[in-house]
Amino acid sequence: MRRVKLYNIFFPLCLLSICPPLILILLPINFLLTSIVLLIGLKIIKIMKIKEIYKKIILKIWIIGLIVNVIGILIILLTDYFGSIPFVYDNILLPMSTNPFSNIYAFIYCTLIIIICFLLIYFLNEKISFINTGINEKNKKFLAGLLAIITTPYFFYVPSNLFIKDEYSNLKELEQYCNSYSYNEEAISNIMKNLNGKDYI
Repeated sequence: MRRVKLYNIFFPLCLLSICPPLILILLPINFLLTSIVLLIGLKIIKIMKIKEIYKKIILKIWIIGLIVNVIGILIILLTDYFGSIPFVYDNILLPMSTNPFSNIYAFIYCTLIIIICFLLIYFLNEKISFINTGINEKNKKFLAGLLAIITTPYFFYVPSNLFIKDEYSNLKELEQYCNSYSYNEEAISNIMKNLNGKDYI
């Protein structure tokens, strides 16, 4: 049976495909969240010149966060190229297109991607963001850990079917009609209902 190639297989891209200007809202929100976490972290470790250090490192931290988010997105999208493998299609691609919690393999895969993003945020910030700030190694690790814990892209877990119509779940129903012809009006009606006038391949 021919496997169906899925696109927009997780919530952020699904949402952005519906409303592209949304990215103009998400970027400032992301920057604000990063700023709040950084300022709280600097306050906790009792840095004297908080404002000065904040201005010096906030852009580096924010850009690192964006880059890591993109890396996570690319990992998920690259998975689509293995969609011809039945196990990958049924247990990772299809569940992740709607709800990663619906399948243990999809959940584990999504968790591994989030762990990769967590580690990247931690190590990149520790090694790059705090250069020439006068912050000692212990506090660098603390700040990097705090940023990683709070700003890791947990949104990969968010089920897209909570926000948009669950279109891809109909693919399973459509597969029964593959490589066959039907003159049954009810069967044809079911196919058209599932397709809903959209392309899935």
